[in-house]
Order: sequence, then C-alpha cells, then structure tokens
Amino acid sequence: MKSLLSLFAAVCCVGALSAQTTVLSEDFNANVVPPSGWTTQNLNASISAGWVSDLNGQAYHADELGVGLCDNILATPAMDLSGLTEAWLHMNTTMGYISYLDSQSVDVSTDGGATWTLVWSDLGFNDVSTDVDLSAYAGQASVMLGFHYVGDYAHNTSVDNVVIDDVDPNGGPPPPPAILEEDFNAGVVPPAGWTTQNLNGSASAGWVASAGKAYHADEAGVGLCDNILATPAMDLSAETEAYVHFDTFMGYISYLDSQSVDVSTDGGATWTMVWSDLGLNNAGDTVDISAYAGLSSVMVGFHYVGDYAHNSSIDNVRVDNDSGMGGGGLTYAITPMTAGSPVTFSVTGAAPSSNVIIGYSLAGAGPITTAYGIVDMTPPISRFPTLVADANGDASLTVNVPANAAGVTLYTQGLNNGALTNSLAETVQ
Repeated sequence: MKSLLSLFAAVCCVGALSAQTTVLSEDFNANVVPPSGWTTQNLNASISAGWVSDLNGQAYHADELGVGLCDNILATPAMDLSGLTEAWLHMNTTMGYISYLDSQSVDVSTDGGATWTLVWSDLGFNDVSTDVDLSAYAGQASVMLGFHYVGDYAHNTSVDNVVIDDVDPNGGPPPPPAILEEDFNAGVVPPAGWTTQNLNGSASAGWVASAGKAYHADEAGVGLCDNILATPAMDLSAETEAYVHFDTFMGYISYLDSQSVDVSTDGGATWTMVWSDLGLNNAGDTVDISAYAGLSSVMVGFHYVGDYAHNSSIDNVRVDNDSGMGGGGLTYAITPMTAGSPVTFSVTGAAPSSNVIIGYSLAGAGPITTAYGIVDMTPPISRFPTLVADANGDASLTVNVPANAAGVTLYTQGLNNGALTNSLAETVQ
C-alpha cells in the first residue's frame, strides 16, 4: 500500500508549485531506524528498545511491557536553517492507547543534542498530517529535531513522512496579532498574569503543569473538584469580534462531569459559561466570544468540574479576532481518473495567492479528527506538492495517473488557510 502512495507522489511533480526549500525529508521506507545521519538517545538508561522500524516504513516506539518507563528521543541530523526566514515540520503520527499517554513531543536542540527544548506536544489527537512551526529557529546554522517519547505500558507511537521546509501549511497572510497567547511550554501553571480559582474549597491540587500543557487530574479521594484556570483581564474595547482557540484532551470521558469555557467581566467574581465540551476531544477548538468585543476587561476561564475518574488537558491558547475559517467558499474537484492518462485536481474559492494543500489516502474514507476539523481520509495520509492559488483564488495540479492504478480508489481533501474543502473518493478507471 505504501509503495502505491509513493508512486502517486512520484508522478505529482508538475503544476503550479510554490517556491520552497526542503531541508530534510525522511519516509523511513528503508526500514532502518535511526536512518543514516539520525541518532537516538536513551535519556533514562532504561532497557527499552527505543525507537525502531516497524518494518512497514515507519519509525515506531512500542509500549514495551515490563521494562519500566521509557524516555527516548529519535533525533534528526543537525540542519542548517541559516538561509530560511521561516521553517516548518510536517509529519504523520499515530498513537495507540492514548488514554495512557505520558508524553509525546517534538523537541529542538541547538547544541548537538546536549539539551532540548519542547516546541510541540501531542494531547492524543492522532493528527494524521501534523505541522509544527519551527520559525523561531530559522536563521540558525545547527538545529536538531527530536521526536521525544516518554511512556510506560501501554502507550505506543509511530512517526512517518517527516519533511522540514519553509512552506507555511496554512498559506495566505499570517494570522492577526494575538490578544493573548500561551503554550504552557515554560512548565508553570498558572502562567504569569493568569490565576486559578478553587470554587468549592476542595483539597484538589487544581490546574497544574504537565508536559507542556495545563492539566487537571481526576484526583481520586479528594471529592468533587471545581476549579477555574483564568486568563489575565484582556482589553477587547478595540475589537468587533473575538475568538478563543485552544487544544483540549480529556481522559475517561465517560465519567465527564463538566468542562467549559467561561467568561468574566468583573475580575473573576462571576462567570458566564459560553462553551461546554461533551467529551468529543476536539483538536483545535474555537469558541466565539464576540459578544464581549468592545469591553475593556474580559477574562476567559477554563472550568473543570469533576470527580474520579475524569481528567483534562489544555494547550495552545490563543485569543484573537480571527474566526479561523480561512478562505471559505472552497470547492474541490477532480477530472475523471483513467489509468495512464492525465488527471487534474482543482480548488476554487481559495484566498488569492495563498497556499493550497491537497492530501490523499488509499486506505479509506476515515473520518478522523484533526486540528482543522473532520477529515474524510484514513491513515496513512500523504499530500501532493503545495499549490499556490492565483489572484482569483484558483489552484490546480495536472499529473499522469500511473498505468497500473486501475481499480484504485483515491480518498482526498484539500486545505486552505486552515479551512477544509469538500472531500472526494474517486476510483481509477
């Protein structure tokens, strides 16, 4: 199956492509982990086998029952990013037993792997096409990337199709300036300016830091927990609309009591619920708080109410005036696919002069939850070269269908400015 994916990717080398610099590309198809130039680090000297090949073209870390805690990094070679003004990691990742997730992160080292800084952590979303912004390290001459696994029985993970380049996956202009932004990577909860409130006087530890996230444990034995993690007061007086973007993951959602986003305009004395999570574990949630635009003192509270055994994580909080809906009006179409003949993939309604990404799978129609919404593709998912929409918002790619592809069904969907196109399932004739 993976060879067919590679075959489709190999022929997709013509069309309206964006200018880009690829610094590193690794698909692990040689079934050797670490690949040439890569290294592994066993950070706690466990007897873990660490990162290995799954012999199906992926880098894999098993849960390794009986060996205790595993703490291992799979590290790229040192990369020269000195010629880039922005840098991005694109990869596929899938985890097993995500309820038992200890930590999975992408770390960066600029000293040859002696020390590492966490730049991204996965809350168990199994984002098939994950993109990580490394632009803070653009311009530097020696940058290593580490895929960092910390876990015990029974959590495992796979990484595949690693590409590091200067292509912004969202395309188009940069997002508007953030009114507030917090990734919790400093390992301090509450962060500076934030506060916590224990609303029922329980013995709960409340919101704490955990693996680059704000975390509330289920806290067996302490009774009901009722705690708010609150942002600083924000001045929205100049805004006409406002949105809260964040990632959230909950464990034991069958036992969910309540998780909500609340708003206060009186310094946290009273709160109004504006959103509640029913246990869907949505990656990339966006909550509209435009009803509070124009006010000069607005706090947002992440409100946990629960008893044993419900826990929750919050990460990557951003408040801005962008709904995150991207270009909108997107239409995706494919001309009939015939083995050995040209086929055209086209997207209309994109943002003018913005990047358009088309993903595809041969494995099925999903659906899966990603940071951009529900995607109708089953992993493994690959993507064609990035397209650039013209001034009218149109982008297209014409390639030849492999001669031996008759009967193959291609499941595919596009992305522009963070918005998904319609999905298509087309069979090669």
